[in-house]
Amino acid sequence: MKSGSPLILCIGVRRIGKTSLIKVFLNENNYPYIYINARRLAEYQYSIRGLYTLLAESIASSRFSNKLLEYLKGLRGVKATILHEGISIEFNWKRREPLITSLIEKLNNYGRDRNTFSSL
Repeated sequence: MKSGSPLILCIGVRRIGKTSLIKVFLNENNYPYIYINARRLAEYQYSIRGLYTLLAESIASSRFSNKLLEYLKGLRGVKATILHEGISIEFNWKRREPLITSLIEKLNNYGRDRNTFSSL
């Protein structure tokens, strides 16, 4: 991670702790991350709506969510609400806004501005 490698793979058979290993590493090194359980896409029949819903939930539940809001404010199709217990984020998935690429670019900018990784 410190060398700026753009991609790191953690592979292995199911149920051996890959996700736990990665989450512990990210938390102990204070790296910002958003965890998306892609298996949950099945609940939404692998739809674009499901992808936007999981992204919104993951961003809102991130411990960096309040800081991420500043980066997401300028994106068309993003509705962010600050609640007493955290934040709520909604994407206009019907119009496919924001574009996934725009969203990823904003998240990448957030990480780059905090010197947590090199730009992708």
